[in-house]
Amino acid sequence: MARKTPSVETLRGFKDLRNDIAHEYKTDDLAELFSDVLQATPELLALARSIFDYGKALIEE
Repeated sequence: MARKTPSVETLRGFKDLRNDIAHEYKTDDLAELFSDVLQATPELLALARSIFDYGKALIEE
């Protein structure tokens, strides 16, 4: 089953969220950061699964 590719805006949002976590840009409101992480998690996991499946298919060719 084909999966929908995330938009560029979504991928940039993931990058920005990663930067917020890694560089502690949002230490003033950790509850909001945690909420953002929880909200992004399902789509990030789906993207990771899609990348894994793609790589596996290439190896099996």
